[in-house]
Amino acid sequence: MNYKLFKDHWKEELMAIVASSVLFFSLTPSTEAATTHDLNVGSTGSQVVLLQQDLNLVDNAHLTLDGDFGNFTKVIVEQFQASQGLTPDGIVGPQTQHALTTQALIKESESHIGLKYAWGGTSPVSGFYCSGFMQYAFGQQKISLPRVSADQAKVGTTVSYSNIKPGDLMFWDLDGTGTVNHVTMYIGKSDSDRGRFFDTR
Repeated sequence: MNYKLFKDHWKEELMAIVASSVLFFSLTPSTEAATTHDLNVGSTGSQVVLLQQDLNLVDNAHLTLDGDFGNFTKVIVEQFQASQGLTPDGIVGPQTQHALTTQALIKESESHIGLKYAWGGTSPVSGFYCSGFMQYAFGQQKISLPRVSADQAKVGTTVSYSNIKPGDLMFWDLDGTGTVNHVTMYIGKSDSDRGRFFDTR
């Protein structure tokens, strides 16, 4: 069978066993790419380039990747902050960086919908396996994850189902052995469903 990366609705049978079968992993400052200080007008360097790349990915901003945080970059940052319910001050602090990283992760994931499933696959060229895809997607955000899902489940912060947020990883015990053997990424829910996630099966 040709498995593909897809967005799927939660299945009723999985909802019934979610508490005992799924571990939720949340991005935290310790797992996100380190930004040593807030970025604002006048900031320069590689961190600004990464910021501009993410804004282009998330908002189709068409920023020049020059590493110079100028007035146009500030306007785009303010627009992004407003869209996320953050104070639109044009300063990229921890909250703005976290929101941007999350949205960039989701956009990156969406760009690979339809790629073939490949056992052990870790790249768009070879195809993706579940943990290989998560390692790749997070790696695009300069976040280092272990290779396999069981090890990925040991990093980050465990959160409850009621506190899960888009960009969080969901670790599954699909065969009932008591060990993690699958990973997906939660991407949120709408009024018409209980939630959706990226999967590579």
